[in-house]
Amino acid sequence: MKITDDESAQAPAIINRWLQSKSRELRQFQGMRLDQYTEVKSKKATKAQYQRWRKKIREARCKVADGVFRNNHQLAVVLEDKNCHSDIEDAPGNVPPVSLFPPWRSLHLTRILHHLDSMAQDQAAHYKTIETNNQVYGRSARNHGKYVGETTGVAQNWPIDCYDQTFWDGLGKYQQDIISTVLPINIQKIAKNMGKMCGKTRPAAPSGSGDQGTSSHGQKRPKDKGKENGEGPSEKVPDGTMVVD
Repeated sequence: MKITDDESAQAPAIINRWLQSKSRELRQFQGMRLDQYTEVKSKKATKAQYQRWRKKIREARCKVADGVFRNNHQLAVVLEDKNCHSDIEDAPGNVPPVSLFPPWRSLHLTRILHHLDSMAQDQAAHYKTIETNNQVYGRSARNHGKYVGETTGVAQNWPIDCYDQTFWDGLGKYQQDIISTVLPINIQKIAKNMGKMCGKTRPAAPSGSGDQGTSSHGQKRPKDKGKENGEGPSEKVPDGTMVVD
């Protein structure tokens, strides 16, 4: 591949940044054993990779949503918020990573994200893209992320029905007003319509379950049986697709 004049002009700056980063590493890890250094570097590289995956998932969801929700600007704001999307962390053993979803996020919003994931993967045709998707979207478990309490760390200015109902009801009026006063957008209806559009089926709500937008706040979600890597909610999805939070 031919290198342009602009690219060659950037070479000294790139080399200088590389030398500076290596100098910082030498100062930071001096005196450390090789096995310890290797472990630290591996963890840093894995964390950086998960951040790239998370960004890739968010961008893919937003791209699909641009075509599906062109006139729903409030939902677009939510999807653009990086706090809407799950964190990724290592799982013990040689298994896919764990998805940590925000404990304040509505289950209906989670279902919408799952549909967007499936639609994004349906667009993949090349086997390399499909192989990459299997890595990016594969999860061994889905757990609640850390919640400090009250308004700390909670995403703000979402439509109020995009928040988990149990979480929302547990707040005082003052905390609710701090987090959001944005009117609801009927997220449950949006999720239902997306389910019809994508051809997904869902189990009936358990008797006396109340608002279906709530989750078991503060508890792990059980892994679903029969799904690859135990990923996704209790719903049927097309072969070859996976969903993450």
